[in-house]
Amino acid sequence: MGLMVMRVNLVLVLLLLAVSVQCLAQVTVPDTPAERKFAACLELFDRGDRAAYQEFLEKNYPSHHQPADQAMALFVNPVVSSLQPVASSNFVR
Repeated sequence: MGLMVMRVNLVLVLLLLAVSVQCLAQVTVPDTPAERKFAACLELFDRGDRAAYQEFLEKNYPSHHQPADQAMALFVNPVVSSLQPVASSNFVR
């Protein structure tokens, strides 16, 4: 019985290894105008240069009037700003 369990464990490990290798494969994104615009926007956002990001927004989205500070604040920590403190309780089961 012990040999059978070892074989099953070996098969499961090999199966997990095969799946994990496929999960690590790089995804190729098509070279389209939308992808290039998104990559440029993401690169400016990641640098944290608000002036350059504001210029990008004005150039690429002229009808969308949103300050760079406001646009960047959405991505910094969108959930934490809406959390309410939790009151402590003495609930005991």
